[in-house]
Parts: sequence; C-alpha cells; structure tokens
Amino acid sequence: MTDNRTADGIRASGRSATWLPVLLFLAVSTGMLVLWREQQAVEQRRLSLETQVTAEQVRLRLAAWIDTRANLTRGVADLIAMEAPQDSTRFVEFASRIYDLGDGMQAVNFIDTGHVIRIVVPDAANRSALGVDLDHHPSPGVQAAILMAEATRASTCTPVIDLLQGGRGFATYHPIFSDGGRLMGYVNGVFKIDVLVDACLAEPNLRSRFRLDLTDDRGGVAYRDAGQNDPREWRYASNGIVHIVNRDWMLTLAPLPQFAQNTISTAQYAMAAGGLLLALVLALTLRALLLRHAALQASRSAYQLLVDNLSDLLVKVDTSGRFLYVSPSYCRMFGMQEKELIGQEIMPLVHEDDRESTSRALERLHEPPHTSTHEQRALTRDGWRWIGWSNSAVLGDDGRVKEIVAVGRDITRRRELEEQLALSQKMQAVGQLAGGIAHDFNNILQAMRSHLHFVDEAFAAGTSEKDDVHQIERSIQRAATLTRQLLAFSRQQVLHTEDLDLNHAVTDMLKLIGRVIGEDVVLAFRPDPELRSVHADLGQIEQILLNLCVNARDAIDGAGSITISTANRDVDAAFCEANSWARPGRWVELTVRDDGRGMDPETQRRIFDPFFTTKKMGHGTGLGLATVYGIVRQHDGLVRVESKPGQGSTFSIWLPAGGKAAPRPDRVDPGEVPRGRETVLVAEDDEAVRELATRVLVHGGYKVITARDGEEAVRLHAERRGEIALVILDVVMPRLGGREARARILEQAPNVRILFATGYDPDTIHGRLDDVRGADILSKPYEPDDLLRRVRKAIDG
Repeated sequence: MTDNRTADGIRASGRSATWLPVLLFLAVSTGMLVLWREQQAVEQRRLSLETQVTAEQVRLRLAAWIDTRANLTRGVADLIAMEAPQDSTRFVEFASRIYDLGDGMQAVNFIDTGHVIRIVVPDAANRSALGVDLDHHPSPGVQAAILMAEATRASTCTPVIDLLQGGRGFATYHPIFSDGGRLMGYVNGVFKIDVLVDACLAEPNLRSRFRLDLTDDRGGVAYRDAGQNDPREWRYASNGIVHIVNRDWMLTLAPLPQFAQNTISTAQYAMAAGGLLLALVLALTLRALLLRHAALQASRSAYQLLVDNLSDLLVKVDTSGRFLYVSPSYCRMFGMQEKELIGQEIMPLVHEDDRESTSRALERLHEPPHTSTHEQRALTRDGWRWIGWSNSAVLGDDGRVKEIVAVGRDITRRRELEEQLALSQKMQAVGQLAGGIAHDFNNILQAMRSHLHFVDEAFAAGTSEKDDVHQIERSIQRAATLTRQLLAFSRQQVLHTEDLDLNHAVTDMLKLIGRVIGEDVVLAFRPDPELRSVHADLGQIEQILLNLCVNARDAIDGAGSITISTANRDVDAAFCEANSWARPGRWVELTVRDDGRGMDPETQRRIFDPFFTTKKMGHGTGLGLATVYGIVRQHDGLVRVESKPGQGSTFSIWLPAGGKAAPRPDRVDPGEVPRGRETVLVAEDDEAVRELATRVLVHGGYKVITARDGEEAVRLHAERRGEIALVILDVVMPRLGGREARARILEQAPNVRILFATGYDPDTIHGRLDDVRGADILSKPYEPDDLLRRVRKAIDG
C-alpha cells in the first residue's frame, strides 16, 4: 500500500511536472501577450496625450508671443497719437524700443494715410520696404487688412503674405487717429513667420521630437517643418486654433516619424509568441518594466530640461539665508557649481549697499501675504549685475516660515536704460532753460555787436578809442562763445553740416591744441587712413576736440600724453546686446585718451551734468563736457567714457558714418560786402535787433519795412508785396511765428524770397522748421557784413 501511494505520488508529481510547466507557460505566455497589448495601448495613449499637451502649450505660447508683440506695436500707435503725432524721431525712438523688446519681429513701420511706408525700424534690414505703396502689394490680403483697420478703427492682421524684405510672414496694422478722429497713419508690425516660430519655440527637446504645421484662415501654409509631408497624414496629430489679432490660424503638431512608430521591441514580440523559457520571459518582463521606467524618467527629464534652460534664476533658502537649492541658470550666472553654493549664505554675494534692503525683503516674508520683491546688485562671474527678485515663503504646519523660494531675473539692462533716461530728461530740462537764456542773450549781443560795428567805423585806426572798441568786440565774442556753448549743451545750436573728413579736421586743429595743452604734454594723432566721412558741423567738431583735449590736459599732473585717434566701427545686434549704450549701424569713432588721474565711478556718473566740475574755483565753468554731450547728441551720436583712478581716461565719440572720406574743403574769400537798392521787409519782435538790422540794411543801400510780429509782417506784405524783394522773419515771434507767417506770405506771392533769422537750431522744439526744409537760415548773433551778404545772396537766388 505504501508502495502504491509512493507510485501514485510519483505519477502525480510526474503529471504535475508535465502539466505545471505547460500551464505556467500558457499562463505566462497569455499574460505576456495581454501585457504586450496593454503596453502598446498605454504607449499610444501616452504619446497621444503628450502630443495634445505639447500642442496646447505651443499654441498658447505662440498666441502669447504674437499677441504681446501686436500689443507692443499697438502701444507705439497710442504713444504716437498722444505724444508726438508728427515727430518721426520720436516714432523711431518708440519703435526701436519695441523692436528691441520683441524678439522675432522683422520690422516696425510707419505708414501714411496713402498706404505708403514712410519709416522703417530697423532701417538696415528693411530698407527695401521704405517708400513702397502697399496698395500695389503683390499679396491682396495687405490692402484688405489696411482698409479693414481704417473702417473698424481696430488692429488687423493679414493672412500669409510674401514680405517685401523676402520670405513669408504676416503683418499687423494699427490705425492712428487724432483727437478729432482724423486718420493720421498706421503703425505696421512685420513678422517673418519662420524667425518668429524659431525664436518662440527654441527648446531643442521640442524641435527634435515634434513636427509643426501652421496655416492661416484661408488655408495658406505659414510654416511647415522642412521635409515634412501633408499634416493630414501625420500620426497622433493634434490641432488647435492660434488667435492672431483678428484671424484664427490652425496649428498642427505631431511627433516626428521616428517617435510615432510602435515602441514594442522584437524581444517582446518573441515573448508574446511563447517561444521563450520562463527565465527569459521574466527577464523580458523586467526589461519591459525597466523600459517603461526609462520612458517615465525621460519624460521627467524633458520637463527638468525646461527648468534647467530657463533664463530666470530659481533658488531656495532656509530662514537663516543659506542655500538649499540653486537652479542651473543661477550657477551659470555666478560661475559656480551647485555643491559649492548649497549650505552657503546668500549675503556675501550681495553688494554691501543692498544688503539692508535684501534683509528687509526677507523679513517681510514672515508677515502676510508672505511675499516680497526687491532689487539688488550681486557679484556674478561678469561682475556686479542688477537682479530683481520675487520671493515667496513656504509655510510649515504651524504657520511659520520653513523655507523661502525666490525667482530672479537679470535687470541690469533695464537699470542702465533707466539711468540713461533719467540723464536724458535732466539734460533736456536744464537744456531748455539754458537754451532760452542763450537765445535772449543772443539778441542782446546782436544789438551790441551791430552798434559796435557803427562805432568802430567812426574812429580812425591807431587811436585809443579804436583799441577800446576792439577790446569790447573781443568781450562780445567771448560772450557769444559762451552762448554757443549753452546752445550746444541744450542741443539748440544752429548746425551748418557738411560731409567732413575727421582726419583733416583733427590735423588742422593739432597746432592749436598743442599750444593750448603746453609743452609738458605729448600730443599724438593716429588716424585711420580708410576713415569714412561724417555729416557734421566742422566748428562743433572742433569744439568737441578742443574741450576734450583741454579736459585731458587738466587731468594730467605734470608731464603726460594725450592720444587722438580715429577709426571705423560697424555695430551689429550682437554687439548691442552686450553693450546697452550702443546702436546698430556704421559709425566713425573719434577717441581722446590721456594718462592722467582718471575718475572713480561716482565722478563718471556726473561728468556730463551741466556746471559740474572737479576743478578749483575759478578754473572751470562745468560746461565743457556738457557741451560735448549736447553737440554729440545733436549730431545723433554717442559718447562713451572709460576710466579708472590712476589709469587715465578715454573719451570715445561715435558719429553716424557716411561714405568715403570727403575732400578737404578749400578756403573761400568772402570778398567785398555787397550792396543793393531793393526793398526788404524785416519782422523781428526784439526792438533792439529790429532797429539794428534796419540800420545795417539802410547803410547797405536797401529800403526797409519793419514789422513787430508775424501778423504785422503778413499785413504789410499784402499791402506792398509788389515792391518787396525779400522778407526776413524771426522764427519765434508773438501772435504769429515765422513759420506760419512764411506760409501765409507765400500764399500771397509764391515766388517771394524769404530768409529766416534765429538763435535756435531749426531741429529744436522752439525753432521747428521741419516742414520748410531747404529754407535759408541766418544764425544769431550775426555780423552786419554777414547780414548784407546773406540778403544779397537770398535776393539773387
């Protein structure tokens, strides 16, 4: 019986040994097949869901980018309408700022009411579009969008069009209306679609895994990844609407073909067939789990990659101010490894002047709403940089602060721009005051100079009275020089521009400069033989050079050297990105370098302030460098200063370049003072200047009719226009200014000759003559002989 039971057990064990492996094989095979099917479905669902989420993120980001830039250009239209509807310079200023803020923009243009592009920003890359009549644009959607913008008084957008600058893109139009509802033009934003998409979607992980298609509301292809087929054939494609101003475009996003294929391996197919041993099945199962884990880890890494590539800084600190976490962007900015920073205090990296404000910002986190913001200078690998922080407290269960999370951004460029704006506003305010004083003083000097001219003629040469007159004349000349400095500082000096070769201008000044700086200072000149020309006022350039050299001499104690040099400079966007003070374009640089005392940062911040000087009492007016600043800005140039205590100073003047160097001008003998017998109408509100001008003209043989303002000048011309050969108009007069009087006089007699007289620059707000370009202008104060020559020249045409 025992043997039977043993045999039965053996047979049972044998049967079990036979059937259990089969059952196990069948069970495992069936389970693996089910698992394989389910895993395939999971992968498909994951890929589909990832595509949908990514497509939505891309759609929102594209819409936000485009909407932000459209709003920026719309903001230009609002600013132009409110602040400077007729000022092209202000438009270029506003548009340049917007263009610098809006990555991916092709251009910001101004279009007049006739649909002609009048201003392009930036000029270099969009010059081909300047002056184009958009009514004849090859893409019909352009004219329709402009007309809709005018009809709806709202922003509009074109469908996909061929851009005038080349390539495909779209344009937005923002109408500008005056307070009275009159159409003044349009602000035109131009977007090259491939540049915009590449700038917006620059993450390598996104572009390496997905393909993108963007079509407008008419079905036109705006953007499609190179080498891709019809989007309707893409697997796992996800669609979404991208709202662009007043149009809805269609975005299609799908994984690249290599990521859309079945991810199940050949080994899993073999496992599903049931031909592998249990160990292999288990190994493949483990492998499948590991692959799944790797896929999840890859997905997590993809999101981590986005965090790691953020330009913003992210840190976490404890309540003692010690680092608990620093983002890779923070490590890159400070040039340190994460392990070097963890556990260290934040304060040693903060500028000592900003530590108190930083501490107060952290203390505010202990009170509701447990958030704060602050700005500080931090010692990065590139030196001190301004960083703006937004802080949030992490609270524990007891309601106390456990940790602090802060997000920061480099705001150095913004702070520099704010400082430049503050300086510009301060200089403008003081400049307007100085310009007004100088203008009134010019009228007084004009009267003194003219009277002195007649007194001088009354005395014989060699008499003491003649010498006294010459001494008075020299004093008047010094006073006139001071007013020119004030006008130059305030950017209201009348410029007589011409194409100049700076090398010639400097060479002509070397002897004078050598006498001024003395024998103890070695003067050297290093010209660029291929120097481009500049369109500038020679006298003002000489003033700049003399002021800088005198300033350099005063900075040298004892013996030293001053080096003047010239060079061509070509500035691109990359250079401007690294140097916030620069502007793109072609420039000519004039540099004055000395080996004197140098300056500390505080002195450098104030050197261009009017009446600021480091010299002893009575040894400087404080207008030298302020005058340089005003002249350079009036020439649309740039001033750059580099200096350190004990290492000398370098002043660099950048002026917009022309073409090749202009030839050296020949000196022209003015010849004898011409006379005449014609009738001249003089309109001048200053009685002394009016009487002196009359006396000079009568002395020169002319008949003179005088008017106290523009209204009287228009009336007198209407009464006696048949006999008047020339009208002299002061630009700024009560009741009716010179510009308006000119327009009304030309209505009476279109061929009458007109000469403007002014102590202001025609480009300033006081002497604005932008609508009468080409007008003949006589600068005050003038010599009597100069007045007679200019009158004769104006009459003779």
